[in-house]
Amino acid sequence: MNLTDLRTELQARADQAGSTVAAERLAGVRRRVRARRRRQAVATAAAAVAAIAVLAPTGPWAGDGGRPVPAGPPGPASDDPNLSFDPDDGGDPLVAAAVSEHTTREPELGFTPRDTNLSVSDFCSLRLRPLTGELRTVVTVNGHDFGQGECRTDARAGDSRISHGEDAAANRAGWAALDVRPGERSVIRVRVEGNGGSAILGVGVYELSGPRVTSDGFTIRRRLEAGDHEYSLVGYRTAKITAAVRELELAPIAAERPGWLISGTRGGGEGDDQDAVVRVLLDGVQLSAGAGGGISETQVGTTPRTVSLRVPPGVTGTMVLAYDEQLAPRR
Repeated sequence: MNLTDLRTELQARADQAGSTVAAERLAGVRRRVRARRRRQAVATAAAAVAAIAVLAPTGPWAGDGGRPVPAGPPGPASDDPNLSFDPDDGGDPLVAAAVSEHTTREPELGFTPRDTNLSVSDFCSLRLRPLTGELRTVVTVNGHDFGQGECRTDARAGDSRISHGEDAAANRAGWAALDVRPGERSVIRVRVEGNGGSAILGVGVYELSGPRVTSDGFTIRRRLEAGDHEYSLVGYRTAKITAAVRELELAPIAAERPGWLISGTRGGGEGDDQDAVVRVLLDGVQLSAGAGGGISETQVGTTPRTVSLRVPPGVTGTMVLAYDEQLAPRR
């Protein structure tokens, strides 16, 4: 599995313990919309398969890429909007990134973080299939195994974001176990295994310092991108599940435009009764229902006045409802 393939498994583990590795939900959807926006402004180069480019770290990390940054304009790989890491993701700044064509050089990204509350994103965009078998990637952080998987034709920069949990302290502890420490240089390497073929490889590091709010141990981002729009948090509620507290309501929602709804439970058991379902309702009308716990995200076409979450017996942990308002398009 590569970092994108790991998202489902890692999210399931994170639902049970905040200190385990967790992936940003629906990351691919959010990043692909940014790729579409960039395509409107940047012409995609036809010769990307032959490209080699290194994206220089910015700010305090400038010049700490591990290798000299080539002079002159970037190559076609970095001009392709699908293969460029966003400098900002919902307020989380890009620390450093590297992109290269694997037959020429495999990415080696050196960076010195100020804070180790980080996430890593990688991709392997297949351009020419190998003679036999598949191309696979192996990612290491300071020599420690971090992830592996196959290259895909639809892989894009920012398709995945992997961290060690939504809790900042747990995330820092996870990176410390990989010898990633503030003020010390770390190295991420992406190695390709296979018989021939060609692919564009990329890896980026983000600092999770964007605006967030934490309630009952659940961290909610104040800004996000999903679907074809950007969203801003307008309301949220959380509550620990008890025998007496099994319903959560968010109202009124002071939003004028459609939005993005985050709902569900985290950090507890899911119960054994598969007929017992967690229900989400908009103005009293059921939007979704699913057995057990977990977090879901849904684009809402019209702004509801009230959102409700109802949890059956057997499901434990924390309930959460968060509603983000769709922002006007950037001009």
